[in-house]
Amino acid sequence: NADPLESLRKGVPVTSGRGWRKGALEGGFILIGILGAFAIDAWWDGLQVAEIEAVVAASVLEEAVANREEILRTIEESETDSARIDVFLRSRPDQLRAVPADSVNTLVLSLLRATTVEVQTGAAGTLISMPSADKDGLALRALLRRMLQAFDDANESIERLIRYEDEMVALMSPYTVPSDGFQMMVGMLARQGPDVLARLRQDEALVDALVRKGTFSNYYAFELSQALAVIDSVTSGLER
Repeated sequence: NADPLESLRKGVPVTSGRGWRKGALEGGFILIGILGAFAIDAWWDGLQVAEIEAVVAASVLEEAVANREEILRTIEESETDSARIDVFLRSRPDQLRAVPADSVNTLVLSLLRATTVEVQTGAAGTLISMPSADKDGLALRALLRRMLQAFDDANESIERLIRYEDEMVALMSPYTVPSDGFQMMVGMLARQGPDVLARLRQDEALVDALVRKGTFSNYYAFELSQALAVIDSVTSGLER
């Protein structure tokens, strides 16, 4: 057997079987610590993403509820306007002269205006842009895309409704003095009483425009009801 002192004199380090095992064990602990730190970071990042997604989802729900109320209001107004236009078109001039004076304003308003809706989409767009590997999360994002597409379809109809409103304003302008603002024009027409309704009813160009406006208003209400159905699916998915 070699003398350890002799090894030291020659500059050769003294080793034993337990030395390398201790080093390997310490290295293993270090590796486990590093991997554990990565796992904790990944868990923390995942937790932060989940918290952010929960906040955004809550905003989407608030947005959907507000949009639902706005769309319901618009559908109701649109259907009311269409019904009033239908009554106007089915009435003879002498029947329109019998309309109560306090009803002239609301009837003229329905003949003129384009009832449109403004929806909020910021939170929905944010949630769609966030990645998700979860089955429910993917399904929700697909619903949100359908909802936004329904809103886009309705927005295209809004542009057409506004053109109808501009056309009605132009056609009714000869029946009143020039005025600034839509509401002022409605008021000035209404102050003429039921007789103005009879004169408007005899205007063939105006009647033709009203037929087209009423038909398209009904279609717009149908589009909004389609969007409403998708909103209800979104809120159901978020409330689960």
